[in-house]
Amino acid sequence: MQRQSELTTLKACLESDQNQPMSKHKKMLESTTQQIQQVMFDVGYNDFNAFRKIFKKFAGLSPQAYQRKYNREASFA
Repeated sequence: MQRQSELTTLKACLESDQNQPMSKHKKMLESTTQQIQQVMFDVGYNDFNAFRKIFKKFAGLSPQAYQRKYNREASFA
């Protein structure tokens, strides 16, 4: 039930004009060396699989691939 609720919430973020929550996640992944699950928890999500699926749909990459591609700090850590 919780997972379905989170999927619905994440899907709403994607389909609305206000993609700011996912944009915030992208910016965090670009600027931190924290593990992806920690970033996910910090912004209020608890289901990694749901987060990963929606993030990939929004960004075109999985959170891991996105962080490797766009986070220079993480790639040198």
